[in-house]
Amino acid sequence: MGLTIHYSIAVVGPKPPEEIKALVITAHRRAHALVRRRGLEAIGPVATVTPADRPGWREPPQEGWCFYVNPGPGCESATFGLTRSTSRFRRHPEQPARWIVHGCCKTQYASLHGEENFLRCHLAIIDLIRIWERLGCSVRIKDEGDYWPKRDVPTLLRECGFLNAAIAGFAGAMKDAAGEAGSAIQAPVFAHPQFERLEAEAVARHGDLFETLSNEVRQLTDF
Repeated sequence: MGLTIHYSIAVVGPKPPEEIKALVITAHRRAHALVRRRGLEAIGPVATVTPADRPGWREPPQEGWCFYVNPGPGCESATFGLTRSTSRFRRHPEQPARWIVHGCCKTQYASLHGEENFLRCHLAIIDLIRIWERLGCSVRIKDEGDYWPKRDVPTLLRECGFLNAAIAGFAGAMKDAAGEAGSAIQAPVFAHPQFERLEAEAVARHGDLFETLSNEVRQLTDF
């Protein structure tokens, strides 16, 4: 649960592996410059993807090249690159293999380290994806924070705040239900510097819902 950017990067039409590798290296060089310019946390080297890397991939790869970027504290890392799968793993095996990567990056919990950190991470992921668009790739972006495509920062901050409050309210209700039985619940949102305020906002809006959820948890777990 939390704001996530979903994306895909693809090359339309047949391309030889050496051309794809050169494209990934170029994208990595530009991403590295963006990471340095924006003060992001880290960028990994370009790594070769093989069939041994099958676990965790939406489409098991036959070959390809990828690298990761860690935008900042609290934010998930994002993987960029291009891979292709064998025909037996493609949704439409009769079609030619294409070079593609599907990725996602949850930025919600970057807000636990402040608004500035959250914005730096979320906006950087969008711009890292768009590097590939400028290199001629086909790019799709689904931004749960509604920042993209209008670059609407106020809407992004509003969505992030709303979800932080909802998560705080839910986590707080579960914590209270567990605490009655001497158990403990852990959640990243507990580290938010304004957790109590967020929880209070959520309870004011949806207190009945959280109470119902707490009662159901008590019944299911004998809290």
